[in-house]
Amino acid sequence: MSESNASRRFESLWQIALRRLALMPLLLLAVSLVIFLLLHLGRGDPALDYLRLSGISPTDQAVAAARHQLGLDLPLWQQYAHWLWQALQLDFGTSFISGRPVLTVMLEHLPATLALVAVALVVTVVASLALGLWAGLNPGRWPDQLVRLVAFLGVSMPNFWIGFLLVLVFSIWLDWLPPMGYGGPLHFVMPALAISVMTISINARMLRMSMVETANQRHVHYARLRGLSRRRVVFAHQLPGALLPLLTASGMAIGELIGGAFVIENIFAWPGVGRLAVDAIQNRDFPVLQCFTLLMTLVYVLANLGVDLVHAWLDPRVRRRRPQSGETMGRYGPSAGEERP
Repeated sequence: MSESNASRRFESLWQIALRRLALMPLLLLAVSLVIFLLLHLGRGDPALDYLRLSGISPTDQAVAAARHQLGLDLPLWQQYAHWLWQALQLDFGTSFISGRPVLTVMLEHLPATLALVAVALVVTVVASLALGLWAGLNPGRWPDQLVRLVAFLGVSMPNFWIGFLLVLVFSIWLDWLPPMGYGGPLHFVMPALAISVMTISINARMLRMSMVETANQRHVHYARLRGLSRRRVVFAHQLPGALLPLLTASGMAIGELIGGAFVIENIFAWPGVGRLAVDAIQNRDFPVLQCFTLLMTLVYVLANLGVDLVHAWLDPRVRRRRPQSGETMGRYGPSAGEERP
């Protein structure tokens, strides 16, 4: 790749990143407004929940004081404006449960969730590649049928049920793995596997179909006719094209893994933000829920942005660049004689 093409590629990636980052504040604003309205328009009085969690008797004077302290005596639009102004200063209020700043509590639990999701993502990528390649290179044979059966079972069972089965087999029957808690590498095995089984099943089937489709493409046939080895044909010519749909699906997989951690953390007593959010839902801890929603939205958007940038780097069709000076763009791309990226 020439230096000019490399600079154009980086410029295109910067343009994609800047466009996505420019839209991020609007997305976070919309999410914050929706979650604020859903929480405050629901049944119940947050002041009563605050007093209950604080161990204070809910007398009329205590309720009135709590409502004034929490700003619930203001009109709804003023409550949101006040919360938004504080959030812009990274002040998301105080947790009803712990009485500590919400952002501090959230950042204490976030590393455990990110570590679990990262391990689950590695397991997903490795297992999806192995199963998808095995099935895609043997279409219609017994490996293909076996992978289809495993994928069908993985999609059919919810992740919490898989978690219970893993605890039953590997902790109670075999006594190989710790049933719960957050500690050494063995503690990651069952939670990461329970979260990733469904995503592995979907991605393995997707990679299998992509491998079958790319096997019939012209450049793969040319590679075989040139006498290249089967390994080189698969890994140098067939697999790169088959990985593009899987790479796109990885962005969705990150969201699925984060959503799965929301449930699995409670099964395995994992001290992450998912378990924190469930406790906040049960106790109507509004400040924690608002911060949790924004934080998970930010993580999801940034993860998808990273995946899109990698996809754009690998696939020039994704990049949309403007014509340079002296270059004319016709119906089918750059004019004749212009070097393509």
